[in-house]
Amino acid sequence: MASISTVSRYFKDHLTWISPIVIFQLCSIVLALWMEMIVLMWIPAILGVLIYFSIHVRFLFFLLAVILPYSVEFELPYNLATDLPSEPIMWMVTALFPLYFLPELLKYNRQIVTHPILLLLVASFIWLILVSLLSSVPMHSAKYTLAKIWYIIPFYFFFGFLFDQPERIRTFFKILLLSLGTVIFIILIRQGLTGFLFSEVNETVYPMFRNHVSYAIMIAALLPFVWAMMYRSQHKWFWFIWVLIMLVAIYFSYTRAAMVAVIIGVLSYWIFRFRLFQWIYTGSFIALIAVLIWLNHNNRYLDFAPDFDRTITHDKFENLVQATYKLEDISTMERVYRWLAGIEMIKEKPVFGFGPSTFYSHYQEYGSNVFRTYVSHNPEKSGIHNYYLMMGVEQGIPGLLIFLVLIITALSIGQRNSFNIKDAERRVWIWSAMVSLVIICSTLLMNDLIETDKIGSLFFINLSIITVLSCKRTPKM
Repeated sequence: MASISTVSRYFKDHLTWISPIVIFQLCSIVLALWMEMIVLMWIPAILGVLIYFSIHVRFLFFLLAVILPYSVEFELPYNLATDLPSEPIMWMVTALFPLYFLPELLKYNRQIVTHPILLLLVASFIWLILVSLLSSVPMHSAKYTLAKIWYIIPFYFFFGFLFDQPERIRTFFKILLLSLGTVIFIILIRQGLTGFLFSEVNETVYPMFRNHVSYAIMIAALLPFVWAMMYRSQHKWFWFIWVLIMLVAIYFSYTRAAMVAVIIGVLSYWIFRFRLFQWIYTGSFIALIAVLIWLNHNNRYLDFAPDFDRTITHDKFENLVQATYKLEDISTMERVYRWLAGIEMIKEKPVFGFGPSTFYSHYQEYGSNVFRTYVSHNPEKSGIHNYYLMMGVEQGIPGLLIFLVLIITALSIGQRNSFNIKDAERRVWIWSAMVSLVIICSTLLMNDLIETDKIGSLFFINLSIITVLSCKRTPKM
């Protein structure tokens, strides 16, 4: 009798808000049947989900953490594309941000609002808008600039706003790593069924990843956070096994850039620990200038032109590795062809560039016939495969410099402030974000995957973590 009374009292107490929902759902069903549009039945459920996530927006990020490894690139009409289901959620998060941020603006931590990383990121976006307005292909640049908004706001601003403490960041990455782990297991099983053939690797990672490169680089970029998960964990053995599984997955991805990036990431950790970053990037810059001068002297770079009879596609990974250092790998030499075209394009428009997302529209006329390969006709319409050159081509030298200063500033601040922080766990997460950022930036020498949801999200999350955790105080949410 008591249980019946309890149920009755529950419905009586909640009738004021249950009734409108029930009535709305019934009206939607009647309308759907009358108009023979079954999709209308889903309107109340969709609105309910939207209202729930508007109130509990942190769960939207947890949802993103689950689906990012599974997100699929989907072609749309009018040369448009999106990543489903991740990008629609990014749109929703972007739309919700002003509702959360503006009421807190006056009491927000000034250390973060005036943080050099944030200011440089804003400067980079302002320059992006300017070069988009001057673009040679305005429609392409406008789409690129618009997409950049729903990367920066969710993964830099909103992430830092909501995940401002190590324990909250830990929860997010625990979900993301476990979700990625299930994808890794699926792909490894697929690869096992093919005998782990190098020639089949792209088919085994599709459709979750566009190719084996994006798959391997996402795993590599998340490796430092597994190390952070070990800190103060009672199950260190579990995360250690997770590291081994991720390394196995990188190996069987047959991705040279990811393998080298992992080694660079490990070295960078010790560079940060011994406070050597400023010396390393200064020396690297001097070495780069020296190499460029040497290659340009008497057009020495022409000595490295590909041999059409020997520069081919390789079906075995060991042959590919040998061909790489012999300059007989077609993918590497095709990159050189596009890089040289990009350098000529930078010479043509050094200040404002050609505009975002315009490289493909122009580069063929700037390419050197000496470096053309069998795939230079580029039927897949891919880009320059070097993000730094792409920035110079499309946003001019000022855009490239702002981006480089942003990266150097983030790593310098992270190194300096991590030693001024007494909280050891906070320091570990800063170092993890810094190493992950180094891994991503090192792979940008050979690709432009920062424009994808799987890598671009991690890039801005790393910047957000360094910004928020390097401050002495953070806003409480």
